[in-house]
Amino acid sequence: MKKLVWIFLFFTWSSLAVAADKILIVSTSYSKLGNTVEKTGLWLSEASHPYIILTDAGYEVDIASVKGGRIPIDPNSTKEHDDINQSFLNTPESANKLSNSLALKDVSGNDYIGVIFSGGHGLPSFY
Repeated sequence: MKKLVWIFLFFTWSSLAVAADKILIVSTSYSKLGNTVEKTGLWLSEASHPYIILTDAGYEVDIASVKGGRIPIDPNSTKEHDDINQSFLNTPESANKLSNSLALKDVSGNDYIGVIFSGGHGLPSFY
């Protein structure tokens, strides 16, 4: 009986450890290309595709940006039909994370097992 309890505790603990695995997607806060008036921002599929794949695999995914808050989306990144982008934008949880991103200053790398830097023309603006 004692051995059965240890096996149960091991599998329960292992399941909890896997469920707590978190990944951070980092995006831009910049909405203009350099010093121009040209609109830019996150290239949507560079956040939506990994977000959907990772959440479907059971990971918890947070989204952060330089300033926090709403992440601007490059208008060119939504011109082509993309089912994953549409799912990402139409799902309340992911849409909320895009509208209310965490500020990088409030994020600790120790809380995550991985970090993804999503692309777009706005990304180089903060390096």
